[in-house]
Amino acid sequence: EARSVVGQEVKEGWTASGVAVSPRDGGSRSTTTISARRIIVAAGAFFSSAVLLRSPGFPNRQSIGQKIYLQPHAQVFALFDEPMTTNGVIDGGQYVPFNGVPAIYNFLGFLEEHHFWWLASILYPASLASFVSHLPPQEHFEIMRKFHRTMSLTVTVKDDPAKSRIVVKDGRAQLDFEESKRDIESFRRCFSVAAKGLLAVGARRVFLPLLRPPVIEKPSDLEKIEKLKFTYNDLISYSDHTSGGTPFGLDSQR
Repeated sequence: EARSVVGQEVKEGWTASGVAVSPRDGGSRSTTTISARRIIVAAGAFFSSAVLLRSPGFPNRQSIGQKIYLQPHAQVFALFDEPMTTNGVIDGGQYVPFNGVPAIYNFLGFLEEHHFWWLASILYPASLASFVSHLPPQEHFEIMRKFHRTMSLTVTVKDDPAKSRIVVKDGRAQLDFEESKRDIESFRRCFSVAAKGLLAVGARRVFLPLLRPPVIEKPSDLEKIEKLKFTYNDLISYSDHTSGGTPFGLDSQR
């Protein structure tokens, strides 16, 4: 495992001369320096920042790990009475969804006034399993049996890189993240619009990406969304660009 870049101050500035590495078996904290004429740090925005922050004397440390783009994601999914794709086949009397296609993405749009993206998709089992992991075991089992009758709407909140940075604590990289009230309200608006649309096209039940989601089965249930109180700790969310270096939302036509 690369721990740091080894270098020294020279007349022209700072020059790298090698990389300090250590074994990953956890049994030893010893490090070995590998010398090289050229060093390329390519561990993604998150771990590259950690390597450079652990490098003694590395210049411009105040800029390292800043402006990390997380692109917060969350998915609203719904359960229907019928399969969500005509690509399925009947094999041995059993319905095989998607005919071998693990996921189908069929719509993308930018809602500039709400600061988020829409992405509609047919869920595949691994994704659905993670989104319903907080449900009681029997309910989780029943939904997984009907995964070909589900679809989702993904919301990606327009990111503010000023609220996120990489820091190193006890030698390990950590994300220093400042929660945004704007993000929470954007998610709330998305949940409401998504649930309304999914119910309108025949969803039997809509599931919000929350640890304690309300039951949404009819239009009158939408009022529950407006009364929800939640934070990022209550959201089942993830980052779209885990490398953390891709700006998003600068141009709604891109």
